[in-house]
Amino acid sequence: MVAVRNPDTDTVESLPDPVWEKLESLEGRIAEIEKRLAIAEEQG
Repeated sequence: MVAVRNPDTDTVESLPDPVWEKLESLEGRIAEIEKRLAIAEEQG
């Protein structure tokens, strides 16, 4: 979440952060690929 100040209403709104969500998704994918690679290396 990202806090964004709306100057018209002088309020702070919480909005989704698509960059953070993408980074988390990529980190999960990298971990999955690393596990698969370790299994493949063990099998020869």
